[in-house]
Amino acid sequence: MSAPTKRDIDALWGPATPQFAYQLAERMAALISGLPAGDPVREYGMQRLADLDRLGQGTGKGPEPAH
Repeated sequence: MSAPTKRDIDALWGPATPQFAYQLAERMAALISGLPAGDPVREYGMQRLADLDRLGQGTGKGPEPAH
């Protein structure tokens, strides 16, 4: 298998919805897991993982928790 690219990450991220954010995050984490720290594609993937986490947190049906 060839090394993942930013395009591969974008292909996973593109159809993201709050309901499936964490499933996509698992796939993305697996995709970048073999890349070394500091790799630009890994860093990009980590940013997208954070985006998916924020997206997934927006799925609650109740009121926002007090901060």
